[in-house]
Amino acid sequence: MSLRVLELNDQGLSLSDGEQELVRSPAFVLAENGRLLFGEEAAGRSRINPVDCNNRFWYELNMDPLNRPLAHFRHHADIAHAHLQHLAQSGADGAGEDRASGGEVIVAVPPSFDREQLRVLAAILDHSDFTPLAMVDASVAQAAARAGEGPVVLLDMQLHQMLLSVIAVEDGMVLRRHRVRMPGLGWDHLGNALMQLLTDTFIRQSRFNPQHNAEWEQYLFNALPGWLQQEAGPDDTLSLEIDTGSSVYRAELTRTAIHARLRSDYERLLQHLEDLPEPVAGLLYTERCAGLPGFRSFLQSALPESLPAGEPLGRRQLVDNCLQAQDFLIAEPDALHYITALPQPGSTEPAVEVQSVPAPTDDEVPTHLLLAGQARPLGRGLLLCQSGRELCLLPVDAEVQGRLLGKILAADGQFHVQAENGALRLETDDNTQRAARAGDRLLVEDGSDAAMQLIRVHNG
Repeated sequence: MSLRVLELNDQGLSLSDGEQELVRSPAFVLAENGRLLFGEEAAGRSRINPVDCNNRFWYELNMDPLNRPLAHFRHHADIAHAHLQHLAQSGADGAGEDRASGGEVIVAVPPSFDREQLRVLAAILDHSDFTPLAMVDASVAQAAARAGEGPVVLLDMQLHQMLLSVIAVEDGMVLRRHRVRMPGLGWDHLGNALMQLLTDTFIRQSRFNPQHNAEWEQYLFNALPGWLQQEAGPDDTLSLEIDTGSSVYRAELTRTAIHARLRSDYERLLQHLEDLPEPVAGLLYTERCAGLPGFRSFLQSALPESLPAGEPLGRRQLVDNCLQAQDFLIAEPDALHYITALPQPGSTEPAVEVQSVPAPTDDEVPTHLLLAGQARPLGRGLLLCQSGRELCLLPVDAEVQGRLLGKILAADGQFHVQAENGALRLETDDNTQRAARAGDRLLVEDGSDAAMQLIRVHNG
């Protein structure tokens, strides 16, 4: 069985090999008549029986007791494990061969996952039919082949949120510097907004309310993606039809009206782009975003010339980037690591062997930088500047004084050292590209003998 890539996006978990997507399954579970339904089957009946449906178990992956009981599940981690088992087994049903059951996988993990969710995910994978060889930041894997000079921002959509990831190349390695979560801008919210628009249109034109009955609300939910993909008729109009068996109801809706309904949500996204912690040279976005009505035309009209948007990135690109980097990702096949940096395709091999390591534990995350006997809190990050032979530390958002040597940046509960023109580096005892840990030393490459060390201060 060939190596596969498992992408954990709750809008549709995807399992692919080097040739094709084998299985896709949205994050829905439904308990109905003593049976458990997952994926498309559960989504296709989620409006008929919403009380016994859950679609937040990947978005809120944890081991807290469920607020509302569902079948035998204790918490979202139980449901996520069952969903993985369903995904592993579903491709084999009727296929004549074991196409998707178990096997070795590289797992592309959403950049929204925090450290606790990563630990829960590792435990789930360990007890699943899959054999995970590596976990990699999905935003880095998605953008690896398109990152270039200057940082870029990658936009991706999940079921319950959108994510902005600032991707940069440093010393031949593609990595994520920042992540911005945008709850309420996922497909669940946008799809519900479009369903309400269609409902209002049917009521106005046909005096028929498809959401008055669960069966027709479900029909509207299931038909929505197909309706949005149809070719528009004269005057850019979409023709919609619902056949109830006793009557046929029709409505017409212009694409202009659809785009107008989503414009306020797109403008919220634009505001997040304007508030990024550092300037970026371009915008990348996935095909999930590109499929939203009017999204690409909105970008063309709303983005400044200084932020060009390229062509959308498909799922295939993420899979190919993971498989091409498999030797790097699986450098230690007996240990499961979460990897946040990949070699830039086409770059020369790093002069120092680069290995990924697990994220620091809570006790390993530094809180202060020790310089000249003074411990400076890291806070949201620090700037390290040099004026003559003197070194000074400034808040990350302060104005630079003298020559900027580098930055210590906070991201996802960790700290990363970013050098300016190779003037600063993190000295580690294992020659790894990783987040900073308490005990690590910072070295200035101009021969300065200043001793700087990252430390963790405990209260009490």
